[in-house]
Amino acid sequence: MPHVLVGGASGRLKGDRLLSYASRTVPTGNLLLSILDMFDIPADRFGDSTGRLVGI
Repeated sequence: MPHVLVGGASGRLKGDRLLSYASRTVPTGNLLLSILDMFDIPADRFGDSTGRLVGI
């Protein structure tokens, strides 16, 4: 499932790039958990997350 992020998270999210992760092994919850980190919202899990994404 493709996702489009609009905005820069107040400079914390670099734009103009395409990131690709293994679609069957990386749950969407990992993306959402990583976004929570950008906004300093503490969370250990989000939905079906298994960890944070590297490189966003």
